[in-house]
Formats: sequence, structure tokens, C-alpha cells
Amino acid sequence: LEHLTQLDLHNNLIEEIEDDFCSLISLETFIARGNKLKNLPECFALLEQLRHVDLSENAFDHFPEVLCQLQSLLHINLRFNTISVLPDVLLSMEKLRELYLGSNAVSAVPQGLFTMKNLQYLGLTQNRLNEITIENPEISLLQGIYLGANPITQPVYGIGKLPRLRQLTLPSEVENKEEICMHLSHISVELY
Repeated sequence: LEHLTQLDLHNNLIEEIEDDFCSLISLETFIARGNKLKNLPECFALLEQLRHVDLSENAFDHFPEVLCQLQSLLHINLRFNTISVLPDVLLSMEKLRELYLGSNAVSAVPQGLFTMKNLQYLGLTQNRLNEITIENPEISLLQGIYLGANPITQPVYGIGKLPRLRQLTLPSEVENKEEICMHLSHISVELY
């Protein structure tokens, strides 16, 4: 099995990943959506070829920081868990292009998340975010930001200055939505 590149274990009621799983050193895509996972073993960091991870619909109440050691990761899906805090070490993932954390309990994001080196899509829909400020938006590569269904009522600063943004969802209660929409008239902005 050491040459296995893709593994799909979705909807199997798996509660734990054993250490011998980490011998799958050629694994590039790992799908474990719809299980009962709460954490990942530390040896997960040995899966250096891993590019795509789908751990959505599990029981994670914290971001599995061992993923941050995998500098080859391009895509992480952790939607539909109960994650409340995002670690600062997440910002060290220089190759990460897509991060989906919708339907969790995130109430704040690390400063610099919106300007991570290669991040293109960021999904934070249906969390507990109540304010967003994007510092240095001109350096961001983000093409899609999904913030709908969050309790954000404060103005969202910096979002109108993201040079590559093409898709945006915002809560309809955002104070400065008209201003944002005016600056982003060239893209699709969805309010909900």
C-alpha cells in the first residue's frame, strides 16, 4: 500500500486513525468526510506528499495542527466540525490554495489569514465571526471569500481592495455592504 496515492474512507464511522496509517507515504489525496474523527496522530506529518485533505463532517473541536507541518498541502476541507480557534501556525502553510472552514464555531481568524502567500479560496461561511479586517489587501491572491451567515454587523474593511477577488458572500447585516458592492461592481457579491 505504500504506493497508494488516493484514499477515500468517507462515511465509515471511523473514530481514530491508527499510527500504521502513516506508512502510506505516497498518499496525495485523503478523504475521511462523514466520520467521527476528533484528532489526527502526530505521525500524520510523515505524509509529505499529501496535497488534498477532506475531513469535513467529523468531530474536530480544534484545528488539527499536524496539518500545518505538511507544507505540500494545497486544499483543506474542515467544514461541518466544531472548530472554534484557528492557530497562528496555519499562516506558515505557504502552498495552501484552498481552505474551507464553513459551519464551525470560529469567532476570530489569525491576522494575516486573508493575505497568506498562495491562498486563493477561503470559506468561513456559517461561523461566529463578528468582525473582519483585511490588512494589506493589495498583496492578497484571494479569488473567493465566503463569509455569509456570520454575525458580522461591523464594517468589513479592506475587502474592496482585494485585486483578484471574483466571488464574495457576506452576511446581509454588514454595515458597509453598499460601499463594498460599489468597489466590487465587477464581481458577483452574494448577501445572506
